[in-house]
Amino acid sequence: MKIKYFAIIILAVIGLIAVSCSKSEDATPVPVPKYPQLAGTWSGKTSQDSIVRFVVAAQGSSLVLTAYKYAMNYTTTGYSSTQSIEISGQNLVFNTANSFAFSNGIYPLDSLKGNFDVPSMILSGTITKEFKKIDGTPAGTGSVTYTATKE
Repeated sequence: MKIKYFAIIILAVIGLIAVSCSKSEDATPVPVPKYPQLAGTWSGKTSQDSIVRFVVAAQGSSLVLTAYKYAMNYTTTGYSSTQSIEISGQNLVFNTANSFAFSNGIYPLDSLKGNFDVPSMILSGTITKEFKKIDGTPAGTGSVTYTATKE
């Protein structure tokens, strides 16, 4: 009787060893973006000398913009405003391997365009924002350029 249990234990141990030493059959490569080095935080200045900040993350084979921050001044006859924008918790997918173009699609319009010069690791682009008066009527549209580098 002891020999029967001993044989079962030996077979179980051999089976465990065989299973733990076997190679994984999944040879599927893990997807990565074309430029994974672009993931991270980018900061710089706008043409109005305001701080700009973008957070880029890799999501599978794509890059996504997860957060951005900027400030913009707009002045016209009888109207002046400074708007500070800080958005986070989004996953805005890049439109090419090294550029993005997004718009909130609502009034007041907030749109961002950016292009990464990968060899020099510089991000540059434009931000366009519609401004509205206190009564809700349009005041006009402002635009700034920016340049940023990876932190």
